[in-house]
Amino acid sequence: MKNLLVPLTCLLISISILKVNAEETPNCTFKNDTISYDLSKLRKDSNEYYEVAVSEKKFALNVCEGLKDKSKDGASLITDDEWISLGKKNSTLYIQNDELFLNYKDGDKCPDDDNNKRETFIRFICDRTIEGQGAPKLLLSSRECVYIFEWKTSVACPESKTENMGGWGVFFTIFFIAFLVYFMGGIVYNRMVHNAVGFSQLPNWEFWRDAWDFVKDMFLILVSQCPSFGRRAPRNYRNLPVDEENILIGEEFEEH
Repeated sequence: MKNLLVPLTCLLISISILKVNAEETPNCTFKNDTISYDLSKLRKDSNEYYEVAVSEKKFALNVCEGLKDKSKDGASLITDDEWISLGKKNSTLYIQNDELFLNYKDGDKCPDDDNNKRETFIRFICDRTIEGQGAPKLLLSSRECVYIFEWKTSVACPESKTENMGGWGVFFTIFFIAFLVYFMGGIVYNRMVHNAVGFSQLPNWEFWRDAWDFVKDMFLILVSQCPSFGRRAPRNYRNLPVDEENILIGEEFEEH
């Protein structure tokens, strides 16, 4: 146990000083750009809790929920006379050193230290070999004021965002990869086999060239049909001699 005291103490200090929060989300979930966690399956209803026995002490824990009806405590030390609060319930998970934590703060006052209140940290470790929900165990208790529990469970395993990708996302991903393989493979083939250079390296270059010309022509046709582009500007007869003005007006009538 002494060999574990130093690393556990260092863990306690690092947790207390620094919390690296990457998009905290309540409701017992955590999400960032790449992964997501959901510990709601570990939540027990009120009046139900996880019991941790250490020597002659008993602890009660719940995940993102209170221990009893209308109780605000997420962790408690059970004695013969009372339940000592080790922190208020909380449903906001956070990441610390690539590990998932839940923190319960503002418990009862610490023994011999009226300036601080008891606090609980639960470190969740992904372990797919454990059947069911697993069980918490006490790692460290510092001055009967700060408690660190460890919980190995498959529920704490992260889920990749790509696993939640919808049908359209999967379709476009496959399409993009296939197009990239076709495009790059065609370039390599034309370069190595046909000694092609420039745009002729592109696979089916004639097709893409004709397609581009077709799109360009259609665009010009559509633009020419727009009133702002197809309307002829009115002729300006101002500052012309009277004879020339009459001639131009006569020509315009003949056109119509």
